[in-house]
Amino acid sequence: MLAKNYGLSGSQITELTRVVKEHCDEIEDAWKMKQELRQHAECLKSVLLSLPATGETGFEGLIGATLREITGVPFRLASSGSQHGVDGNSAYEKDAICFEGKRYDGRVSRAEVLSKIAELSIRDTQTDIWVLGATSQIASQLADDARDLGTRNGIHVLILDWSATDLPPLAVALAMGRTRANDQAQSPNTKRRTRPADYFCSV
Repeated sequence: MLAKNYGLSGSQITELTRVVKEHCDEIEDAWKMKQELRQHAECLKSVLLSLPATGETGFEGLIGATLREITGVPFRLASSGSQHGVDGNSAYEKDAICFEGKRYDGRVSRAEVLSKIAELSIRDTQTDIWVLGATSQIASQLADDARDLGTRNGIHVLILDWSATDLPPLAVALAMGRTRANDQAQSPNTKRRTRPADYFCSV
């Protein structure tokens, strides 16, 4: 079948078989690790979806705590009402980083993402980096358009979403920022049966 479909010669197939057998244990270990990581990531996603969407103890607060651990920049959450395209902004003007959190189980609206960047570019000329943290996958076309719109307005767009084909960038970011994210998740004001912190080290 390999020879017919891929044009491999008999000697090439023999060599391929030898290499696979020689590294069989390594291949199996790598596959098991990938499956375990995916299982941990899915558990993490279910916990993230159980969080309140907004507030210090919700998904917005978790994104802010994670970014602070990674960047060293403290963030303040925006109040309800008109937020000018951001859920959280750096506490100090010189840092020029802000973020938007989308705790969605379904598709993230194209119009909603692009309108956030457009509003930010009109209202805030100081921001250099806009981070989108989402529990859903951002389509490649939307990701490209968001980055293009940001670039035209002097804003770098960083997307931390939930990829369905690889280890989710958002999960990786949460693992990188797990120290401060753990503190946020274990806050006495946080009421939930399962804490996201339980999965950070696993992912």
